[in-house]
Amino acid sequence: MAAMSLDSVMRSGGRLVLVGDPQQLPPTVLSRKAADRGLCLSIFDRLYNALREDTTAVVQLSLCYRMRPLPLSWPNVVFYNKSTRTGLTDPFRQRPPVEGLPWREILPWDSARLEDLAKTTATTSED
Repeated sequence: MAAMSLDSVMRSGGRLVLVGDPQQLPPTVLSRKAADRGLCLSIFDRLYNALREDTTAVVQLSLCYRMRPLPLSWPNVVFYNKSTRTGLTDPFRQRPPVEGLPWREILPWDSARLEDLAKTTATTSED
């Protein structure tokens, strides 16, 4: 995967814009050998670590549009040094509940058929 990503970088024409968050979860690497060879760091992490002191290359965004103030308060203190605030225009407005998808109409099975399938699969796998 890293080689494919680097190929795209090499063809980028000299300019590259990466958007990400170095505080997010790192790659899951189960192999100790792979981790020792540096595969536990993503390409984003490698570039971020190399360029973090360059204020023209790395910009931390300060507005979060995904969270209201209360859920944002913990990561804001723990990870972002109190530099993030909500970008929601009215974060305390009550929103109506989401109706959701009519999944019973969309999916080709119902719960009884799904239970029958599970029983059939369990029976055949034990044989």
